[in-house]
Parts: sequence; structure tokens; C-alpha cells
Amino acid sequence: MLIDDHPIVRQGLRNALEKTSDFEVVGEADNAEDAYTAVELLSPDVVLLDIRLKGAVSGVEVANRLRTVRPGLKVTVLTNHPQEPYVRAMIQAGVDGYLLKDTPPNQIIQALGMIMRGRSVYSDSINSSLVSGYLKSEGVGDLTAREAEVLQLTADGQPNEVIAQRLGISEKAIHLHLGRIYSKLGVTGRADAIIQAAKRGLVVIDQGA
Repeated sequence: MLIDDHPIVRQGLRNALEKTSDFEVVGEADNAEDAYTAVELLSPDVVLLDIRLKGAVSGVEVANRLRTVRPGLKVTVLTNHPQEPYVRAMIQAGVDGYLLKDTPPNQIIQALGMIMRGRSVYSDSINSSLVSGYLKSEGVGDLTAREAEVLQLTADGQPNEVIAQRLGISEKAIHLHLGRIYSKLGVTGRADAIIQAAKRGLVVIDQGA
């Protein structure tokens, strides 16, 4: 299944995948809610997921939720965004691969085959990011996956009420997560947490793309 906000990208991927006998595209979506519904109804084995989607919900949030919608689903990121915080967030979400959109179609197909056989596959530049950043960054191991989600949504400017709705938890739980985040970052408030997280590369400050 293809989850991307650009129809031309989805069409190109569909054309490439359906030229092989290994894959059949069973559905497409350009936003989170349609993606959840389609995955539940169509039961794909693997999804190709972009980070930028239509609507307020990002591909990172979608990746986190898809495994509860369909346990065992293979999730592969296909995006234009190689920035380390995105890579980190997707790894914490448990994705099986992270590919960039400049990857040739035959290599995407090859990567999907490897992923279906239980391998994890990353673009070469992403591997470099993992080595130089993710595995060595100060404080990376301190935040849980849920805390990283809360922190990124906080950096996106979302209020606690909205974060709670997005993640399906209570506002009280958000306050508890933020308290632990502040402690781990050595700060006392929301603004300082965002500044420190950005300095450490733990969040992406979205300036549009």
C-alpha cells in the first residue's frame, strides 16, 4: 500500500511495482485517517510511507499507529527528508526501512523484497546518519518512543489537549511525559525543552517543505 500526499509519486511507484510479479498495490492514501482505514480493510503486507501527508498528522504518527491497526505489518519510509530527527523518530516507531525518494525504482523493489524477508534496509546516506548521529547523540537513549512523540508534537506547537487526542491518551499522561522529558533534558519548561531538544537534534523544527 502507498501512503503519500503526491498523486504523481503514488502513480510512479504503482507503475514500477506492478511491472514486477512480486508486488501488487492494493491501495493508496494521502492522509492519516484514510491510511488507517485502508490498512484495516485491505490488510497489506507492507506499506511505503512518506513523512509529509495531507492534514495535521505526520507520517511519524502514522508509523507509530499502523502496527496497532495491523500487527505484523512491514512499514517502509520513502521520503525526501534525511534529517536525523526524522530518522530517529521513525526508528523509534519501529519501521523496517528508511529510503529516500531519489532511490531508483529497481532498488526500492529490491529493498522491499529484503524487508519482506525480515531485513531492515536504509539508504546509504541514512546509514551514515545513523552512525554519526543516532547511535552517538547525547541523550538519544534517554527518551522513550512515547516521550519522543510527545516532544516532537510539543515542538510542532501543539497544545497538550491536542497531543492527548492525537496519541489516544489523557492530558494527565501528557503532563507526566512532559515532566519526565524536562527532567531528562535538564529544563523546567516547555520553551526550554524545545530549544534543548532542537540543539541535540531530538526534534525537527518544521519550517515547511
